[in-house]
Formats: sequence, structure tokens, C-alpha cells
Amino acid sequence: MFETFQSQVQKTINHLGLQKQMEGAHVCSIARDILAAEFPRLVKIVKIRSFKENTVFVYTKGSVASQELFYNKAKFIKLINQKLGKESVKKLSLTLKEKALD
Repeated sequence: MFETFQSQVQKTINHLGLQKQMEGAHVCSIARDILAAEFPRLVKIVKIRSFKENTVFVYTKGSVASQELFYNKAKFIKLINQKLGKESVKKLSLTLKEKALD
């Protein structure tokens, strides 16, 4: 007869078609946490931008940051997927941005 609040929120999210956006925000949040824990010196020069179609999109402020993430992308992806409890992330897309990362 009565639904839990969580159940009602989930139905609303599904009804509005927001499931993918919610998943993307969750993946990005986890990626930021892992970046801070595993690569703390990159936090100020790397920005996790979005998650779409099994790919985490990342902006870096310098080529050194891009190279470090490129060489550690398998580890980074593995840690994200472990935290998620499923294999959602398959790729990491790195884009070099010379301007400030906002």
C-alpha cells in the first residue's frame, strides 16, 4: 500500500529518463575520489568531466598529467569498476586543455 521514499524517488528518476545522468554523476564522483586517493598530485591539474557510453571523459592541464593517467588508465578503470561493483567503465578519454580547468 505505501511505498518507501527511495522506491518513489527511483520511479520518478526512471519516469523522467534520468537514470543515465544519475549513473554518470555517480561514476564521476567515484573517479574523483579515486583520483584524489591514488594520484593526489594530479587533483589540481585533472578534471573528471563526464561519463557516457562506458567512457570516462577527463580534461588534463598538462601533458605530464595526460601521460601519467594514460600509463595508469587500466589501474584507474579497474579501481572505478571495483568501487562500482560492476564493469561499467571500459575506456578513459583524455583531452589536453591548456587553459584553466573549471
